[in-house]
Amino acid sequence: MYNLQVIVERKAQWKFKCDNNYNDATKKRRALLDLLLEISDSGTVLSDEDIREEVNTFMYAGHDTMATSISWTLYVLGRHPEYQEKIVDEYNDVLGNDEITLENIHKLTWLDACIKEQWRLYPVVPLIARQIYTPIEIIGNQIPSGSTVLINSYLLHRDARHFPEPEIYRPERFLSDGLKLPPYAFIPFSAGSRNCIGWKFATLVIKVAVLNVLKAYRVEAFDREDQLRLISELVLVNANGLRLKITPRE
Repeated sequence: MYNLQVIVERKAQWKFKCDNNYNDATKKRRALLDLLLEISDSGTVLSDEDIREEVNTFMYAGHDTMATSISWTLYVLGRHPEYQEKIVDEYNDVLGNDEITLENIHKLTWLDACIKEQWRLYPVVPLIARQIYTPIEIIGNQIPSGSTVLINSYLLHRDARHFPEPEIYRPERFLSDGLKLPPYAFIPFSAGSRNCIGWKFATLVIKVAVLNVLKAYRVEAFDREDQLRLISELVLVNANGLRLKITPRE
């Protein structure tokens, strides 16, 4: 985990480089740690321990979740190769030889839709826990303080009222003219004030990783959906892993 001594040393360096208002004197891009030090207000907003927890969240908590999401995306695309071609064709048509950037990756609508449909079928974190500190009422049920509420996004995302034929992989649901979902029907990164702090960063990493694989390879998945044996650990995994075959594109 991130060492507090690193934070102490970085804080000393940061204060040396900044003016008395703690404003960075340069225009260079800053690391996450520098941004957290800026808003820490000398410990009155964020303590060193708070900063360490935030850095740990970005550095470590995202590893398994992003790797799992990339694996499941390649799995579903390996089961539905026609969507691989839609993604690659759109990339060639829309971006061509242009470098992938934050400004243009959002133009790849098939890539976005295919990943979202994977999140629907195989949410990376299928169980979301929330601690109740103040009594609340949900559909006439009184939930006392101290309770832990679990949201099962795996079942939520397969609600046929919002996702017709929910077992079928159909990325068209998430195109611009697709489904109009009610709030909280689709929550791959949770929702509300306690949603995933790194969801935008994670989405970009997953898109770039999947796109680069598909540009170079065709993917084939060996296991049918009825052969999967899903296990809900911290992340959603298949008991026997995901068997994929990749073949270089000509």
